[in-house]
Amino acid sequence: MPSPGPPTNDPGLLQVIQWTQRELENLARQFTNFDVMQQNVLSEEPDKPRDGLTVIADGVNWNPGHGAGQYTFLNGVWVFGGYQDTSGFLLKTANLSDVANKVTALANLDPQLTSVIRVTSISPGTYTLLLTDGEKMLLPNAGGAFTIVIPNNATVPFPVGTCVSMIATGGAMTVQIQASDILYQVMTAAQGTRSIASWGLATIWKLSATQWVISGSGIS
Repeated sequence: MPSPGPPTNDPGLLQVIQWTQRELENLARQFTNFDVMQQNVLSEEPDKPRDGLTVIADGVNWNPGHGAGQYTFLNGVWVFGGYQDTSGFLLKTANLSDVANKVTALANLDPQLTSVIRVTSISPGTYTLLLTDGEKMLLPNAGGAFTIVIPNNATVPFPVGTCVSMIATGGAMTVQIQASDILYQVMTAAQGTRSIASWGLATIWKLSATQWVISGSGIS
């Protein structure tokens, strides 16, 4: 900051100028070095808010919808938490017991976190496993012969530990492994293509990049 011009001979005026210069220098340093900007907690809605305005509501005298916290004014409404609309989610403040929104919240969770096994409906004939079949049950939608093909790792890179279950409600099933890989049957020395009798139930589990194991009932 440039030094002030030559003061008058008044010592008091010189002290005022020097004090003002120090205060301005201190203020400049604070603006340059700050890393946190503190916002005031508001007890009432700002007058004529504009899009993009972010404030903190006290949640008591002024509650824009989700209690105390940060809100951003977007498209004419106050959005909680900055930019994410949390309507339809379980609220931490409700100890995850917000029954009205529980179904919506669960739908937004990873389906693998639920206790329900997802189903892939398959038709008679040959069905080659897809990456999305992991942790699913293959369920026939009609009677007939079924061949389940396990693709090799280069074609479909299932993660090690992937499980796929199948039930032969529509007729006997054949579980076919490609020549470059191995399918072991648990509790036996058998390996290679396996058969599942009608109404047999089996699960295959990926042991390594080129190895799978199969277990269940009705397997030969």
